[in-house]
Amino acid sequence: VIVIYGILVFLMLIYVIYLLRKLENVKKERDAYAREVEMVNMASKARVNFIFSVSHDVREHTESVIKYNNLAMEDTGDERQVREYLFAAKKSAEELDKIITEAGKIALIDSKDVVLDESIVDIRSITKDIDKAITSAAESKNVTLSIKDKAVTHYKVYADRIRLRQISM
Repeated sequence: VIVIYGILVFLMLIYVIYLLRKLENVKKERDAYAREVEMVNMASKARVNFIFSVSHDVREHTESVIKYNNLAMEDTGDERQVREYLFAAKKSAEELDKIITEAGKIALIDSKDVVLDESIVDIRSITKDIDKAITSAAESKNVTLSIKDKAVTHYKVYADRIRLRQISM
């Protein structure tokens, strides 16, 4: 009888250990699920921010194209000025095309691996592009734009130029 009770206690102890391990696995699964939910929420926020950023960039460049085309259509008699307006409109249209192309590429992130086009990039050229892109918007609001990069000591960085430019805007 004592042997039977000993075997029952031993079996109950094994069952308790089994239940504790199962509980531990359930906790691990719950934690993994919570991490996945957090990652999905972060990805959702990133998508919203991306869409907001792209729509802002598209709107800004579209406004620039419209503004410079309107200025070019005014009869000022200054052919040089008209060419400058058309050149600025063309540059904004080219930036729009780049933004739309990159937005399409980024939309594929969920279905494919993203390949960065890493190279040595002179950040002064990025700063110059940003300056050109937002100067017209600043001028239309009577805002003076001044970008000071004198404090920067290392102008060359290893990065994907297009994505660096996107996050800089």
